[in-house]
Formats: sequence, structure tokens, C-alpha cells
Amino acid sequence: MNLPANAIQDGNQTDIPKWLLPVRDFVFGKQNERIEYFMDSYFKLPAEGRTGVIAGAFLFGGLTIFALIAMYLSALTGLQNQLDASFAAINTLRAKQVEYTVAKKRFDELKNRIGKITATVKMTSTIDGKIKSIGMEPENGRISRADKPSSEKDFIRSSPALSETYKTSRSEFRVNNISLKKIIDLVIAIESDESLLRVTDLRIKGIYGTKLFFESNFTVDGFELKQ
Repeated sequence: MNLPANAIQDGNQTDIPKWLLPVRDFVFGKQNERIEYFMDSYFKLPAEGRTGVIAGAFLFGGLTIFALIAMYLSALTGLQNQLDASFAAINTLRAKQVEYTVAKKRFDELKNRIGKITATVKMTSTIDGKIKSIGMEPENGRISRADKPSSEKDFIRSSPALSETYKTSRSEFRVNNISLKKIIDLVIAIESDESLLRVTDLRIKGIYGTKLFFESNFTVDGFELKQ
């Protein structure tokens, strides 16, 4: 069965996607006239010209392939750099996560410790006990107290998690006729206690007529639970 030539041509065109037909027509021509023109021009060239055309075509193809390979390798290198940066960021995040977990654990332990201490310990009674431990009596007239109301100091405000639950309290008292050894013993006794008290200010003043005893003013800071 013989088919018309135009039917065969139409069948070949239907094998090509419709969006590619304009490109095909532009490159080769609608009736492949451009191919015929190039072939005719090529065969009209002398032998040296044909050799030059073939060499030029191979050179152009080689340069094109080299450019495509270079672009591929460049894109691959960029992708590798991005992957390396991503892995480095993941490792840094993991390290920060470990640091955060350790810091949070320590903070929770500190918060629980403060909670247990403030629930059972009173600041004034603790200080009075330490004064007695160095051989002095708070009620013997040599000690005067001027305790301050609770406040929120900078080291509490800088930690929002602590400042939501705790505040600082301050006790100020003066001891007369106390020796340097007793002063040092009292500071050590206060700061070595588990109640987290700290002597934040200490002023020592000499007493007229004696070189062995002094008047000392103590400032002690601690924690207490917010009401």
C-alpha cells in the first residue's frame, strides 16, 4: 500500500512535540531548505575549506563540551560547599544543644537548691547562729542590727528565670569590740554555710584607746522566695 508523500511528511511531523516545531523550522527550515543550503555550500568549497569547516566544527563542539563540563563542575563545587557549610552548622547546633542541656541541668539544680534553702532557713537566725559559733552572743549589747527590706539586685535581674521566683534579702549589723581573728572567723562561718549567704561589704573601724579590738559593720546578702 503506497501513501502520498505529504502523508508521510505529516506523519513524521506528528512524531515531534508541537512546542519543538517552531525551533525545528527556525534551525532547519520548514522544508529543510537550510540543511540543503549548507550542504550545497559545503560541497562547493575546495578541499582545504572543507577540512577547515570540519576542524572548526570539531573545535566548536569540543569547546562546547568543555564549557558544559566546566559549568557542571562549578555547580557541583558550589553544591559541595553548601553541603559542607550545612554540616558545619548542624555540628555547631549539636554542640550548642549539648552546652544548653548541661547549663540547664546546672541551673535547675541551683534553682532547686535555692528553693530548699529558702524554704527552711531564715537569714537572721542563720547569722545569729554564726555569731554564737565564734563565741559571741547577739543579745549581749555589743551587736546592733539594721536589716534592710528585700530587694532585687542586679545579679537576680540579669537572670529572668531566677528573678521570677526569688529575690535578694540583705542584713546589716555592727559588732563592737571584736578582734580581727573573730572578724575573719565570722566571715568564714557565714560564707561556708549551705544557706548561700555572702558578705558583700565589710567595714572595720579602730576604737580609740585600743589596738586589739575594732568596730565592724557587716553587710550580708542572701536569697528568699517571693511571696
